[in-house]
Amino acid sequence: TRSPGITSYRPTQQKSLGIVIGDVAGHGVSSALIMALSSGLFSEIAKRQGSPKTVLETANTDLIRYIENSQVTHVTAFYGVLDLNTYEFTYSRAGHPPALAIMNGEITELNSSGVFLGMFNDATFEEKTIQLQPGSRLFFYTDGITEAKDPDGNLFGEDNLKNRISRFQNEPIGTMLNLLFDDIQMFTSYQKASDDRSAVIVEIG
Repeated sequence: TRSPGITSYRPTQQKSLGIVIGDVAGHGVSSALIMALSSGLFSEIAKRQGSPKTVLETANTDLIRYIENSQVTHVTAFYGVLDLNTYEFTYSRAGHPPALAIMNGEITELNSSGVFLGMFNDATFEEKTIQLQPGSRLFFYTDGITEAKDPDGNLFGEDNLKNRISRFQNEPIGTMLNLLFDDIQMFTSYQKASDDRSAVIVEIG
């Protein structure tokens, strides 16, 4: 089932926009509860901390306490802050697939070092910044997309994902997402997904 989210954001008095995508290792009620908790944690922590790496470090400390009494082993996350005036995007990654920046027809992997959340007390996270411009897009996704399998067990993979993004980059956001997920379903021969497939696109300007 496809569940579309917000595809447009109108500037308010805010000077920045925080964007996060995450995934929980495992399935079932325990994983769902940890994911809901993680979402709330990020929302609250981001109100007090501006730095993406600091947000991840704080979230990691909090999640360790909750995860140790659950069946969940870890949480992945990619968190970034977009300056709405300068279009600078500052980001950190905690074991999550790197977001992709689409700018001037080129695709750039937003990679940075950082381990899973909820595993190590002394975890640190690298922070990087990229300069975007009007018309740029940011593509965030979970590994359920790249790890989708065809009937022979072959993975959809990062190259296929980048190929589709490049091919659909001039389409409206909603159309781009629909075309991508149509291709994934065709690749898997419409088999039921074994993992969540989530994607978020942010268009600048």
